[in-house]
Amino acid sequence: MLVSNKSVNREIIKKLINRKLIVDNLQEEKKEIKKLQSKINYELDTFYLVLTRSCNFKCSYCPFSCSSKNSKGEDLMSIATAKKGIDLWQRLIGKYNTSKQYTVILYGGEPFLNIKTLEWVLSYIEKLKQLGKLPKKNLQVMADTNGALLDEGIIKMLKKYNVAVTVALDGIAKFNDRYRLGDKKGGTFDDVFKNIILLKKHKVLTYVSMMAIP
Repeated sequence: MLVSNKSVNREIIKKLINRKLIVDNLQEEKKEIKKLQSKINYELDTFYLVLTRSCNFKCSYCPFSCSSKNSKGEDLMSIATAKKGIDLWQRLIGKYNTSKQYTVILYGGEPFLNIKTLEWVLSYIEKLKQLGKLPKKNLQVMADTNGALLDEGIIKMLKKYNVAVTVALDGIAKFNDRYRLGDKKGGTFDDVFKNIILLKKHKVLTYVSMMAIP
């Protein structure tokens, strides 16, 4: 059956209204927000720290306007802000459940553009773990990265703090380099794959994330 784009759009909008994802007035919006707030479990298992919005890649499918040129300015999360975030999360999880898994994800942009704050965060989390304020055995710190900025020194630091790493790589070089471009518009596969091998050499828990593109 052939349908017009307008009829498809009307059907989608109808479904969104039924699910209260679209409301037609401010009073209704406030009502739905209160309902949602009453259902939220504030014992948060996963905590994201977005250390910077900047990135040293120019991936063609990325919806964000990232630039490494801005990576030395106000775009970087300060140590003070990171501390406030971690302290707030620690208070929210309170007397943590020793049978539950907790995760801290260091995110961006490219988080390793803010290596100073990143390293401080790792040492501070370790300190809180030793003080019993954060879980020791069931807390995993993970860095989500494009992998290009890793080197021997950084990887040894990650190993020291038992950080898992998720590296973005979109398949073999032929496909990856079509979309995942460096600042100079060149392919990135060789540098990233080399650093994945280095991570494995130092026995850092490593995952690869992949974008499926037709």
